[in-house]
Amino acid sequence: ALRPYRSRSVHEAAQRTVDAGTEQGAAIVEATVVKAALAALQNSRPADEVAVPSATDTASRAGDLRAETQWLLRIADAYAHRETVRVADGGQPEAVGA
Repeated sequence: ALRPYRSRSVHEAAQRTVDAGTEQGAAIVEATVVKAALAALQNSRPADEVAVPSATDTASRAGDLRAETQWLLRIADAYAHRETVRVADGGQPEAVGA
C-alpha cells in the first residue's frame, strides 16, 4: 500500500545521513522511508520517483522467517525511537539535532 509513496530521494538522503552499510543503518534508512511514505500517503502525495527495496536486502532473507522477523523488528525499533534520522517538513531526512 505504501509503495507509490516510498520516495527515492528520501531513501538516498537517508543513506547519506547514516552508515547504511550496517544492519542498524539500513534499518534506520528503511524506517525513514516508511515514515516519509506514511506522511505522503496521509497528504495524498505519491513520490515523484519510487524507492523499492534493494534485491540484495530481500534476497538474503528470502525464505528465512527468523531473519525477516529480526529485520522488521530492527525497522520498528528505529521507527519507534527515531534514531539518527528524522523526516523534516519538506519530506527530507535530516540528522537529529540539526
